[in-house]
Amino acid sequence: MNKLIIPNGGMALHGDDFRFIDAANRDAFKGILFEFLKPYDGNVVLGGCDFSVSGNVITITEGYIAIDYEVCYFPGGNFNVPPGNPATGVYSLDTTFDPAGSEVFANATTQDTYQIRRAKFTVATTSGSFLDAPGVRLSSAIYAALSGFIASTQSFVMQSSWAKATGLNAPFLYKQNRFVSLVGDFTPGTIVENAATLITVLPAAFRPVKNVRTIVAAQTSVPSIKYGNILIEVFTNGQVYAMATSSDTWDIVSINLCYISS
Repeated sequence: MNKLIIPNGGMALHGDDFRFIDAANRDAFKGILFEFLKPYDGNVVLGGCDFSVSGNVITITEGYIAIDYEVCYFPGGNFNVPPGNPATGVYSLDTTFDPAGSEVFANATTQDTYQIRRAKFTVATTSGSFLDAPGVRLSSAIYAALSGFIASTQSFVMQSSWAKATGLNAPFLYKQNRFVSLVGDFTPGTIVENAATLITVLPAAFRPVKNVRTIVAAQTSVPSIKYGNILIEVFTNGQVYAMATSSDTWDIVSINLCYISS
């Protein structure tokens, strides 16, 4: 191999220098994906790799696999399943060397210098040591990781003779990250035209970052069906107030209110 000349007295590059750069790139991807991959020991289908079975043939499209936190390309292919075996298998790391990368070194030895690291699929008769196909997908892993930021509750106490509806329209609070929805039907108690009445206080985790005011639907069925609206306001301290916009008497108040929590 030709001698590498470094001007100005610099140091020549060694094989370990390139290995260091390669390892650093792998660690960077591992750091980005670590939180999502950790529950699955670093083994997740990142994208592609659509899995289908026809007769005794497994077909998998090309894609990318994380194997022990390392991002690996998978070229796809068709795989024959022996009769009587389950149509499944495992992904694993396949390390080879490009023959064109053989180089003659200064000590006259010939060594492989271009390593190829890819994912391979092997038809298995038992559960494999890496990742059972079709495997956990990154989209599912991300959703599972974010589920810790999702919460719901029906535990808020009504006041001023207001009550929660029961059954399918029972009210609840739902929170995803900082996005909160207050949805459901209520049986109104005290409600006064042009005067605010406290009807409940929301739990701390479901309170808005700013006061929220909206018009919601109201209905009465006696002596005949009639529709109208009332004003609902939610304060940052969790207090929820209702105000009548007319002198009508309502049987049901339906709230569908969305806001950002603090």
